[in-house]
Amino acid sequence: MSLSDVIYGPAKLLAIVITFFVCIFIWIGFTAVFDNLPVAGLSAENQNLINQTVSEVGTGLYTIDYVMPLIVVGMLIVSLIFAFKTGANVVYAVLAVIMWVFALMMSAIFTNTYIQVENVMNLGTTLIIADFLMMKLKWIVLGWLALITIVIFSRNKQEDGSGGFSSSEQVFR
Repeated sequence: MSLSDVIYGPAKLLAIVITFFVCIFIWIGFTAVFDNLPVAGLSAENQNLINQTVSEVGTGLYTIDYVMPLIVVGMLIVSLIFAFKTGANVVYAVLAVIMWVFALMMSAIFTNTYIQVENVMNLGTTLIIADFLMMKLKWIVLGWLALITIVIFSRNKQEDGSGGFSSSEQVFR
């Protein structure tokens, strides 16, 4: 059921954010080592090359934060497409309400898990967008649930008969 995407999506988002946090945490350790390299054996040109490389890799890692909204929107679009293709009968409304409660509970658990990881690594000020998304996860999940529920229960009988796509769109090559 597409409503379960609202549980798996934030779980994947949490895994992605924690992975980014671990990468940046390790990179901060590497940069501390590179900054304290003995420069006696290195020429000034090599030292500048090392510093430039460290700076560029660090910039690349920190710009991953700007991709986080795209990841969330991408997961939402995929969920909405599958929700439209799946559809649901009104009979499943009770199951949908149960999934709403479970998804909101899981979003609170994911947010608390994120807070614990962020407290250990102190990178919330480094990845500002990821921090914002994870702190507002319950509202993201609530909006996600509302959109998926509207899409699932709004299909009409004509769309059910044709499968939602025309015959030329159903051909897979």
